[in-house]
Amino acid sequence: MSKTFSLTSVAALIASTLSADMATKSQSNNPCMCLEQGLGLNTAPKCYSAAYNAPAAISVRNGWDFNLFASFIYWHVSQESMETAAIAPVTSGSTNYTNAMALPDFDYKPGFKVGFGFDTNYDDWTGWVEYTWLHQSTSHTSTAPAGASYTDSLWFNFTVDATDVHSEWKMHLDMLDAAFSRPYYEGTQITISPYAGMRGLWIRQNFNVSYVDATDATMTHLSKNKSHSWAVGPMLGTIGHWMLGMGFRFEGKAGASILYTQYTNLRNNESATGASAFSSARSFHNYNVLRPTAELGVGLGWGSYFDNQNYFWDLSARYDFNVLWNQNVMTRFVQNLYGTNGTTGDLFLHGLTLSSRFDF
Repeated sequence: MSKTFSLTSVAALIASTLSADMATKSQSNNPCMCLEQGLGLNTAPKCYSAAYNAPAAISVRNGWDFNLFASFIYWHVSQESMETAAIAPVTSGSTNYTNAMALPDFDYKPGFKVGFGFDTNYDDWTGWVEYTWLHQSTSHTSTAPAGASYTDSLWFNFTVDATDVHSEWKMHLDMLDAAFSRPYYEGTQITISPYAGMRGLWIRQNFNVSYVDATDATMTHLSKNKSHSWAVGPMLGTIGHWMLGMGFRFEGKAGASILYTQYTNLRNNESATGASAFSSARSFHNYNVLRPTAELGVGLGWGSYFDNQNYFWDLSARYDFNVLWNQNVMTRFVQNLYGTNGTTGDLFLHGLTLSSRFDF
């Protein structure tokens, strides 16, 4: 039994095949208006295949497949093992001192993020580059209660009794991330964006502690400490969006990295002014280690296409948590110099991240 095909039937078959294939393409090539890629999927009519993790990256029509984004960050910056002094034990009386430790005034500080992203047009993979800037400084002064004094052997080579303790901490963080991702739908209202890439990190810390001598008010003890480092290594994580309707969403982020870190300059300068003035300096260079980091974030966002899906605008507010383990090498360096077993405290960053993104 033979079959014959007319030119009309062959053309119809080719057109049907191309039409089915076009339904899986990005929005820039897809005339199906029921799909706003990156937002929630409509249940009918279906413009996607049930056997394929449909791409969920934002895709504008007739655009360059680029996006620009920026964030204002307001993060709390703190670090372990930064105690500057403790009240010396009182040998007589039963006074209870509630503020027994002197610590820097850790607080929220402003910063920013900027970056750009792009669609590779290969299996709907996307990429982005992001730079984070957070430079902060804080100072604190503590005065010992009447009848007591501060004492310390943490930042000095010998125990010093003081009536007043002053500290200044500067921490400058610069971070550069470059990553690739393939966002996809997990159901009709949830999108998942796993990512992997490389991270570069530069941290510069300076911590100065000064004491007014309790036995000689004209004498001041000063400890100047420095830690400068750079780091590079792989990072990975995932971002999830739960579509709530009308462009609104709940979002979450989790990521981690492990970085080859070199502390290029560790330094301690100790000096005193007054009748018994002296000065000493010690330094160490190129201390190499591996340092892990972790980040989590939860928040809300809103995004929408406009101008017949030629552009996309997105806004989000998220609270982020970051842990950078074993960054306070200053304390360990000073304590090891003075014959004690030094600790290496962690650096903590957490706070609000307000972001805006524009796709074109």
